[in-house]
Amino acid sequence: MARDPETFSATFQSLFWSSLMLIGHICTRQQFTAKGVNTLFLTHGAEAGWRVKAAFPGMHASAAMRQVNNWMQGIHQYLPDRSLMIAHNVLVSRSDASSIVTSQDRQTATSLDAKILAFHHPPAQTPPRTGQHQHVLAVAQSHWHSRHFSSAVHRAYEALLSAVKDKSGRHDLDGRDLIFHVFNEDKPMLLATL
Repeated sequence: MARDPETFSATFQSLFWSSLMLIGHICTRQQFTAKGVNTLFLTHGAEAGWRVKAAFPGMHASAAMRQVNNWMQGIHQYLPDRSLMIAHNVLVSRSDASSIVTSQDRQTATSLDAKILAFHHPPAQTPPRTGQHQHVLAVAQSHWHSRHFSSAVHRAYEALLSAVKDKSGRHDLDGRDLIFHVFNEDKPMLLATL
């Protein structure tokens, strides 16, 4: 099924800028230098000549944010079809860096990454599977198919925890504590029907 060009373009632009801003903010919070941002993009699918000097709308943007902008704009200029998938690779690496990336940034990266994958692989191309939560599948599917099983399981786990937090309203808990509290045998907050 063909996609409407205007919707396609608007969705692409939204995902592109959301990725750029999130990666930039994460790199800023992790105190990446320009060289660190370069390494991040080069190890996740970009080529050295793709970085350009691009204007960034924020005068007070960090050096890391400006460097992420240079990479994303350059990748889009040289190979627009790859820009979101390289952003996907970077987001996966940042969301898998659990010891240095905040829980909120990991959850946001996981959610944005699922949207990027859904954009590149629309649901019509993926037949529904009975008994499996579609969001969890969307988040983990590309990692599973590329044989990155550990990442696939981690991404599915993060997506499941995020869904439980959203449905229960318990954003103050995480991991085992969240599951045991929400699905308590005596007084469950939710029934196991996510």
